[in-house]
Amino acid sequence: LSESHALGVRIAEIHTWLGDAIMWLAGLHALASLFHHFVLKDGVFASMLPRWLLRAAKIAK
Repeated sequence: LSESHALGVRIAEIHTWLGDAIMWLAGLHALASLFHHFVLKDGVFASMLPRWLLRAAKIAK
């Protein structure tokens, strides 16, 4: 039982670490898209949007 418990604890630690890493990567990805949109203004952010949303934004202008 002791070895099984130790393995379960280790797996839980790895699971937590991987979950945190995924959240950090998602946050960095979002920040990079905002950097492209507001600082570089190179159209990368707009290219990720669905076409129908771009058409709606053009109509609203």
